[in-house]
Amino acid sequence: MPDDSLPDEAERGGGDKSAAPSDGDSDPQGQSSARRVPRVLAREPQPRGSVRRAVLLPLAAALALIVALGSTGAWFLLGREAAREAQATRDLALREMRRRISSEARRLFGFIDFLTARDDLARALEVTDRVRLLALAGGDFARLRATQGLDRFLILDAERRVVWRLHEPARMGDVRLHDPVLALDGGAVSGRGLFDAGGRAAGLEVSPAGRLALYAAAPVVRQGRVLGYIELGADMGGLLPSVAGLIGADLVLTVDKGLLDRPAWEHGAAERGFVQGWDELPREAVVQATLPALPDGLARALAASRAPRAAFLAPQEGTDYLAGVAPLGFLSGTSAGTTAETVAAEAAAPRARLAVLLDVTSRRAAARAFCLGLAAFGGLLGWLVFALFKRRIAGVERSLDEADAGLRREIGRRARIQDRLASATRAARAASRAKSDFLATMSHEMRTPLNGIIGFADLTLETPLTPEQGQNLRYVREAASSLLAVINDVLDLARADTGRLHLAFAPFDPRAVCAEVVELFGRKAAEKGLALGLHAGREVPAMVVGDAAHLRQILQNLVGNAVKFTAAGGVRLIVESSPASVPGRGPAREDVPAAAMRFTVEDSGPGIPERLHESIFSAFTQTEETLTRSHGGSGLGLALVRRLAGLMGGEVKLRSTPGHGSSFSLSLTLPLPPGPATDALAKNRAEPDGSREPGDAPDGARQRSLRVLVAEDSLVNQHLARRILQRLGHTAVVAPDGREALAHLREGGYDLALLDLNLPGLDGLALAGLVRRGDAGVPSLPLLAVSATPARLAEPRAREAGMDGYLEKPLSVERLAGAVEALLPPSGKS
Repeated sequence: MPDDSLPDEAERGGGDKSAAPSDGDSDPQGQSSARRVPRVLAREPQPRGSVRRAVLLPLAAALALIVALGSTGAWFLLGREAAREAQATRDLALREMRRRISSEARRLFGFIDFLTARDDLARALEVTDRVRLLALAGGDFARLRATQGLDRFLILDAERRVVWRLHEPARMGDVRLHDPVLALDGGAVSGRGLFDAGGRAAGLEVSPAGRLALYAAAPVVRQGRVLGYIELGADMGGLLPSVAGLIGADLVLTVDKGLLDRPAWEHGAAERGFVQGWDELPREAVVQATLPALPDGLARALAASRAPRAAFLAPQEGTDYLAGVAPLGFLSGTSAGTTAETVAAEAAAPRARLAVLLDVTSRRAAARAFCLGLAAFGGLLGWLVFALFKRRIAGVERSLDEADAGLRREIGRRARIQDRLASATRAARAASRAKSDFLATMSHEMRTPLNGIIGFADLTLETPLTPEQGQNLRYVREAASSLLAVINDVLDLARADTGRLHLAFAPFDPRAVCAEVVELFGRKAAEKGLALGLHAGREVPAMVVGDAAHLRQILQNLVGNAVKFTAAGGVRLIVESSPASVPGRGPAREDVPAAAMRFTVEDSGPGIPERLHESIFSAFTQTEETLTRSHGGSGLGLALVRRLAGLMGGEVKLRSTPGHGSSFSLSLTLPLPPGPATDALAKNRAEPDGSREPGDAPDGARQRSLRVLVAEDSLVNQHLARRILQRLGHTAVVAPDGREALAHLREGGYDLALLDLNLPGLDGLALAGLVRRGDAGVPSLPLLAVSATPARLAEPRAREAGMDGYLEKPLSVERLAGAVEALLPPSGKS
């Protein structure tokens, strides 16, 4: 509807204020903002020059803020990059220390392996011949000390008692105890020993004087027996200077004072030229460093209980250092101990720390100059922008004033349109919900009485009747069946329109589906004198994967229309197939074998003019009005056929000429299930020539008398089921609700149970679950689900709950007999 006929609030002057909601109003549909727009626009236009104040002043402030933020951000980014570099340098220092220690340890193990391989040395060690050991190993130690820089050579017996300290011959006979061994991984104290099950061991010891020494020990083994150990060691006093030279940073290693001896440490510090005193740090002392003294910032950080994990600034006498501290631990040792208290203490405060110091003095000076230059440039740029915009905005203000009034009117009009559209949208959604609710409610309520009418009409037609009574009942049955078909088509078409019609893919036999359709319309075709046949080629596969229920529905509509509109001649359903492939659903999306199926329904009816070939697939459309009057029908069948075919990825085509019949063909590409069932000749339910005519319903169930429990809440359906079962020779016990049915099942004595899905109190699905869990009689009792809901919608849920079969109402003698016969073993007992 055009909005021009409505009064314009902007022209009425202040009308927006009266029309808009108050500040406390709320709109549950989210439209309050649209109605508040006119109130804002109704304010008086701002005086001349207000744009300059509104734009230039904030612009200047914004430029100043941008410059400040840019300078601060640049400073911050440069600092963060330097901190990241410090962290990386710290990690590099640790890796390089580990690499050098590992390399030195491998070198020591190479010498040890040479010594342990000497049989004469092993024999002397086995009998603890100290004289012989000194004669054999003394020369080796002298050469290693002179050429390889080794300063420690120990020979231990199997009990780890010192046989010889060749570097200290006066000390012998004691059990070898190691000084604390530094863990460069930052771990806490571990309880594992230095010699594990007679294996090799190596470590970086920290002596009480603060000296670093690398030891490596390995057992002397003969015939699986450990005879003793050989240990070599080398001084690592140059470890930190060599690593610092490689990474371009200074290093400081501190150790807990509890692991050191003060007089020995002070003597060693003087030798190493380190001027920091023992009391400079409260808990730690420096054991190695590439600086003569600690920077003040680093000393304060180390004095804290925990050094910061991130990099921090540590200035010293005009030099700015960026420091990163890595906590270290000790693996074992006589001083470190291995108790639980020591482990807890190590986790709370590391007993050793490695500090990496990067000289960032020149970098910080450059960053400071850059930020100051950036601020100066920003100030100059801001002044230039301010001067330029001041001139231009004066001319723009006049145009803005003129455009403002028109813009306010347009926005106000659009706000009203938006309100109306929102109201219409809410009304449409409410109508859609009401439609869906109505269809869901009426689906079951309309089918239930129709099922009773059709069922009792079938039963009564099998009793003695006068010709007029029989004809009248047939009219009643046909009318009820037609109404039920229309209801099903309307509901399915509504589901398809709203996107609530879903497909259920499972393997099925296409021949069997076609045979069921032909059999369904066999009686009606015979009554009209029509020949109804099925022809399935031998190439048709035994099994395909698809939605059998919706395929059956499409074929029923096509065959039903052909039988309805054909007066003489016949109707034929032709099934053909050819090899094909479809994309797979796995990650590789590889093609899987499929069958290109074509289902064709040919008739000898009146034919359809070409001008109507497209319109007949629209809802509520038939070929001619005269046909509608003579044959009836709602015109929904072909519309539903096209919708279902589209959902299944296929298409429906029509070939017809007036006076020469019609041919409807449905093309579908259906995947083949994996396994031997894909062989098209593995299973052939058709006749040898590929044709099949409709036959009689199975009557095996009539030959056995069964005791059947019927759980049904409708009195009409109770009576109908009892009558049909009695006619089949069975005994029926009726339960009007789920609770009473549960009580009957627990009493036992039943061969079969017919369970309606919509029972009051305890529905059929829940009752089936109780039976299968053994809470209601025999768990293996055959269960047949009965419901007015179409099988394609309810059968998957019923089988998932434990049902053995599904029978869609209306009930008939033939269909119920066939369902019962299919569920029972040959003996007839469960």
